Amino acid sequence: MEWAELRAAVRELQSDQEMTATAVAGSGAALLHRILNEMYLGEPKALRTVVWAIAQARPNVVALRNVGVAVFRTATEARVGDRMAAATRAALRLTRLLGQTPQALGRRGQSLLGEQTTVVTLGYSTAVHAALVQGKERVTRVTTLESIHGNGRLARELEEEGPPAHALSLEDVDEALTTAQVVLLGCSAFLADGSIVAEAGTLGLVQKAAAKDIPVHFFADTLKLAPWLPPDKTSDGKKMVWELVPPIYVDHVITEDGIRRPNQLLQAAADLAPRWRALEPSS
Repeated sequence: MEWAELRAAVRELQSDQEMTATAVAGSGAALLHRILNEMYLGEPKALRTVVWAIAQARPNVVALRNVGVAVFRTATEARVGDRMAAATRAALRLTRLLGQTPQALGRRGQSLLGEQTTVVTLGYSTAVHAALVQGKERVTRVTTLESIHGNGRLARELEEEGPPAHALSLEDVDEALTTAQVVLLGCSAFLADGSIVAEAGTLGLVQKAAAKDIPVHFFADTLKLAPWLPPDKTSDGKKMVWELVPPIYVDHVITEDGIRRPNQLLQAAADLAPRWRALEPSS
């Protein structure tokens, strides 16, 4: 891979706005693995430049930055002479892990689905999709609320492989919650104070669910942990629309390590701060 090819790959990662956060992180990990296999970087300083360029392609996608943090940290902590090989192995491991993440989170979430459950969700999440398909024998109906990124994708996919589903506009949230028993949602990040970063419309949905005592569960692998808020603009200046959901509206966060309460992840998110700073070129 030449540098011009690398820059083109970064631009492609930046431009595909339809990918979920997990898909973006997986593509970033695969790109890093390819770079480490095909380019001579030598030492961690050169690797940091590459990792930062990839992370900045989608600075609002926390999981992409955490992939870079993990690969760079592996390189810096490895023996001299084995650093790039260790980083290559880490990138491959993360690529495989992220490919398996939606199904793994879906399995984790099955214990939160009772018999004859009616579900409300918003937009599109691969983990929510996996949970609903795996639990289709127990889920009687799914209502998907449309978002700026959803476009009816989840309802269409569930027609073939999941429980019965229908799509409503976000304005119909009250109707959707009338018979709902649980709200399942994806997210783009969760923070050290237990807050969730999710797409526009989520806050209003969870507030109305809380008023009806309907439990709300978020799916988020630990690569979505963030020590502070991601930027609200992409690297090309495009405004990102998201909302911050306070932990009071979150019953559980379903991770690959288990089902947690929001406050059980605080220290892990806070510990990321020095690692994020170490990745930045100015550090």
